[in-house]
Amino acid sequence: MRADRFGGLANTFAPFAEMSYAGPWWEARVGAARSHQAMASLRNEEALGAILLAYDLLAPVRNGPVPRNTEVTAGWEGSRGDWRLRLDAYARRMENIRLPVLGDDPIPEAALGDPSLRVAGGGSAAGIEASFSWVRGPVSAVGGYRWGRAWRTVEETTYVPRFHRDHELELGAALETGRSNWSARFSARSGQPFTPALAVVPVGDHDLEEGKDGGWWVVFHGEHNSGRLPPYLRLDLGWRRTRQRSRAGDRFATPFVSVTNLLSAPNVAGGWDEVEFDPDLEGREVKVYREYFPQMPMLVFFGLEFGF
Repeated sequence: MRADRFGGLANTFAPFAEMSYAGPWWEARVGAARSHQAMASLRNEEALGAILLAYDLLAPVRNGPVPRNTEVTAGWEGSRGDWRLRLDAYARRMENIRLPVLGDDPIPEAALGDPSLRVAGGGSAAGIEASFSWVRGPVSAVGGYRWGRAWRTVEETTYVPRFHRDHELELGAALETGRSNWSARFSARSGQPFTPALAVVPVGDHDLEEGKDGGWWVVFHGEHNSGRLPPYLRLDLGWRRTRQRSRAGDRFATPFVSVTNLLSAPNVAGGWDEVEFDPDLEGREVKVYREYFPQMPMLVFFGLEFGF
């Protein structure tokens, strides 16, 4: 049992319990824990610009209640011969986390914001994770699969957070031959959520036949994050010289080559709706299509690593 006093905010108790059993070649465990923190994230995960931030920032919570996390876990792992396998299941509930109020358009929303200006919301998550490794001589392979669900609740709205993926698969392999190390990595993930457009309504005068175009179009969106972006696929290959050439003392130079996203998959990270007139229909109707924000194309890297 842990007791914390957050000055001016709250006094909290955080219990933790775990039980495990070890067999001759396997081990099983179950656990439950609760924790609190007087910090909140500045990231607005629902903003489209958050995909450009590869970091997180925390700020103190100025007013109570403090964020709370309750988690129940169960796991099993075993190893026999060249194999090692691990399974984990979890269920998590988050309370009093600082969430931004959902806006109508995620594009202009700020990716960072003061958590004291947000509202206290909640969230939950549950999932199963499996991983394995196999090593035999110069050949090795590792992999993992995760299935999970996640929800956030702010005010009266419950939604799947934009960063969540229901399925994630990772596979990797390596081979050492002589003075070379060859490697490959494959990743497949389900698409992230987005908010789809359901209808476009004209406002004002759009009569192009009479030369009038003084109006605008209003896009009505569906339930927040009820759609899914295309899936994520990526294949990386690499080669590295394993034997270091030393000319004097401990100096060495190791060349390497890698190919990132060999399939050149677009792997979109976000999207937005574009509206345009249809000239064949005299401007009385419009086309609505979705533009995607792709990630990097296929890239080739050549490098030389020095040490001395």
